[in-house]
Amino acid sequence: MTDNDESRPPEEAAPDDRPTEKSVPVSKLAQWLLWRGVPREDGKTTKVPYTADFDLGSHSDPSTWTTYAEAKRVLNTEGWAHGLGFVFTKSDPYCGLDFDDCFIDGKLHEYVASLIRRLDSYTEITPSGKGLHVIVKAKLPGPGKHITNAPWGGDFEIYDNHRYFTMSGAQFVGTPKAVNERQIVVDELCSELLPAKEATKSPSSSAERVRVDISDDRLLDLARKSKHGDEFSALFDRGDRSGYDSGSEADLALCTRLAFWTAGDPERIDKLFRQSALVGEKWGRDDYRDRTIEVAIDGCSTFFGQHQAEREETIERTAEGEAPDPSDNIRITPISAVTAEPVRWLWEGWWPLGAVSLMVGEPGCNKSTLCYDRAARLSQGTLSGSLFNQPSNILIASAEDAPTFTLRPRLEAAGADLDRASFLRLARGESEGDIQLPDELPQLRTSIERAKARLVIIDPLVSHLTSRVDSHRDQDIRKVLDPLSRIAI
Repeated sequence: MTDNDESRPPEEAAPDDRPTEKSVPVSKLAQWLLWRGVPREDGKTTKVPYTADFDLGSHSDPSTWTTYAEAKRVLNTEGWAHGLGFVFTKSDPYCGLDFDDCFIDGKLHEYVASLIRRLDSYTEITPSGKGLHVIVKAKLPGPGKHITNAPWGGDFEIYDNHRYFTMSGAQFVGTPKAVNERQIVVDELCSELLPAKEATKSPSSSAERVRVDISDDRLLDLARKSKHGDEFSALFDRGDRSGYDSGSEADLALCTRLAFWTAGDPERIDKLFRQSALVGEKWGRDDYRDRTIEVAIDGCSTFFGQHQAEREETIERTAEGEAPDPSDNIRITPISAVTAEPVRWLWEGWWPLGAVSLMVGEPGCNKSTLCYDRAARLSQGTLSGSLFNQPSNILIASAEDAPTFTLRPRLEAAGADLDRASFLRLARGESEGDIQLPDELPQLRTSIERAKARLVIIDPLVSHLTSRVDSHRDQDIRKVLDPLSRIAI
């Protein structure tokens, strides 16, 4: 791939977004599905798999797959499908890598471009135009993996079975037309991008599940009172399929809502669906029922069980028409009553003491190195600022650098007092993991108190955000930075 190829925007690299048998090297395998984009309650779109007969498909059920030629015929002639999908299986030699949101202003992120060069195999632009799919010949030692906030800011996924990729046929310029054997490179990339088991997510769902410990009647009552309660009642209570292209889509829509309310509990979804007005003879088919529930759970990005108590209270207050008096929380303070105070600096002129500071720059411009150098000086009491001559403790949460061969050598080279430097990890069962914000802010606060830290380094911030936080949305980031600021005070 040349430098010119890297900078070419997706729309220039994809003049034809319909796959052709000549352009897709895996077209000879009968492992194809069709898909339709179905809106979720959170405003995002789920790509739901379908058979060539417009029935729900599944990446785990070969009876729902078809040939490339048949899938393409349906896509081109029947009008209901939005695209094609290829299923990875244990019996084929293929592995798929998904680099999501890797184009910045139409230019491929430099880091992803380097990975594409190393993989040197068939690569195409995703149907959304925002990412790249690479297909290679390789196998993973375990299940597929999914991480959020990869080094380029988007998600990274890699699978070799029990998953399907949407296929555009829009080959990325400068990449081979063939699928090449790349086992060694895949092993290297997994080591680089997936350094810890706890940083990955199960392919079965991208959302965290928490048990919903309330009765079925209570759960259905909350669903009916919720923001989308009218839509839920139309499906569950009245069996209203209007607005859906098929009975299968209506079934899936209700199952997706039930998946949210039950925290992805397959047995409870089935139990509740059988109480609905939509239940029919088709639901008695094991294959149809299991596929519908599987797709519904896969399509959930969040579940009711997360922050259940707060959600229940909000739903009840809204349903009962309760609203707080908007004047209750107004506080007006004359500026004359405010006492002016000089800024106290952790690092003179750069890092205020008792505040959150962001180090921002291009990859490779030594942001981390600068942070660790200043941390080392703070530990020795030599950092210019309000704590000069006061050796202070530091706490580091790093998702990129290992404490053994990166953090300690860096701090030693900078002359740090290692007894004043600590590395933060959280126990997760038998393993350890990076702190996840904002969910684990209480643990962070406790860790700071125990370490008596005056400086906390979170490096990089995006790698410590939960999957529900979109690092590209200002309001999402504020939900993390605002409570961090309160901890810093």
